[in-house]
Amino acid sequence: QSSGMEFCFSAMACRRRAKAPKARQLSGIACAALMASRWSRNLCIPLVDLEGPNVGLETLSALRSIGAFQARLPVSLEYQTCCCFGDFRKILAMSEEEKRRFMVGKDLLSLHGYQPKGELGERYNAHRSGFVCHGLRPMPWLSEIQEMRIAVWRKEIWHFIGRIFDALLMEMQEDVSTAEKGVFSEKGNFDMVSHSQFQVKEMHPAPGGGAELVRLPLHQDPSFLSLLIHGSNDPPGQGLEIWHDDSESFLPIPRSGCGIATIIVGQLFHLLLGRGRRFAKGKHRVVTKVEDMEKPRLSATFFFQPSPEALLIPLVRQRKATAEVEPISFRQRRLRSYGRFTRAEP
Repeated sequence: QSSGMEFCFSAMACRRRAKAPKARQLSGIACAALMASRWSRNLCIPLVDLEGPNVGLETLSALRSIGAFQARLPVSLEYQTCCCFGDFRKILAMSEEEKRRFMVGKDLLSLHGYQPKGELGERYNAHRSGFVCHGLRPMPWLSEIQEMRIAVWRKEIWHFIGRIFDALLMEMQEDVSTAEKGVFSEKGNFDMVSHSQFQVKEMHPAPGGGAELVRLPLHQDPSFLSLLIHGSNDPPGQGLEIWHDDSESFLPIPRSGCGIATIIVGQLFHLLLGRGRRFAKGKHRVVTKVEDMEKPRLSATFFFQPSPEALLIPLVRQRKATAEVEPISFRQRRLRSYGRFTRAEP
């Protein structure tokens, strides 16, 4: 498990090399590539210190090498998260008949309501169920107090991810067309939060033999970035694993609980910021050991994405002249890719 201090030393060393006499000045993304290669060899999911001096470099390096990283929530936000998970457990404890009163609709781009186990996504939801919330739409399955509490908490999560958005853009400022603060935040020029999807789902025991079972198949999120919080640290990481292309192996998430956020790169990140630049795909799955099958697994996930009508225009500068391609809307892309996404790999 790498420490924040190790990250700082690596970043400082990388910066020193960039300033050495007669050496070519390294851009932020080039420096991140050097750090990424080291992390890739270490084969661990880094815990990034968002209060550290090199947060942009560390997050960028993690997305390049592994496609994911973890960060601690501020103490106040961790407390809010614990309270909201108490609400989530009460909601999911309702009878199946009562939960089905709030079934999701047919619009795949704005799913909102209850998703029963095994429906809408076939194998992808074979062992889990829960509620999906789109944007700021009302949540009638909540009490007034619960809805107010979760709304405040969700806004704080949006603020938390906004800091990560800004740090990444500042680190990539030499490679992107805009690096102004708040461009991906609520009401920004490329707002990724107002139309984000938020879901709370619990895992159900999966039948079968063997030492461990795949309860969520390998897949890549269609979002820009995804932020995941687990309600428990037993077992640590809750069975979430990230596929590492270079080593052709799965890297287990080492930490979980209400104070830990796991951030995973998605397909939109590659489209908007990854053209001609190597980033890990961030494919992931959930594997559970037989002895942990009966332990509760509850998670809250934010899928940060733009408005359905937003045009998907890459923000990175082209390194060489290429034929221009007419941009499509997020709606067009999602409708085109939804079938592939729901047919998750085994």
